[in-house]
Amino acid sequence: MFWFGLIGCFAPEAGEWGFFDIAESGDCAVESAGSLEGLLTIEPSPSAFVLHREEDSFSCQLNGKAFLCDPISRAVESEEVSLEGLLDAEGEFDSKTSGVLSITSSWSCVSGACDTYGLGSCTRKEEGTIRLSAE
Repeated sequence: MFWFGLIGCFAPEAGEWGFFDIAESGDCAVESAGSLEGLLTIEPSPSAFVLHREEDSFSCQLNGKAFLCDPISRAVESEEVSLEGLLDAEGEFDSKTSGVLSITSSWSCVSGACDTYGLGSCTRKEEGTIRLSAE
């Protein structure tokens, strides 16, 4: 990706990234909300990149080294309940190979035995460090 340097735009390195030192907050204990721990994949393009995490793919826009990603909708269904979620991601790169990432998951129980299981709406935020994995 030599041309990124020619036009002066910042872009993270392409490849597999690790997610470390995760701090969780919020009132959500929904197991199906997923976890950020593990590997992420970043595919850069001019002023943007795609961040892949498990089955989710976030389209992210860069503003300098800061980034904001388009929200992703998710649905989780079981025999007892149906949940709908919205995931938002944002962060900032320290360099082409490291930065911080925050994903906020907002979940609502939309059908089934929501009252029986004490499910309503909840939010969970996961924040941590991202680094390009060593080759």
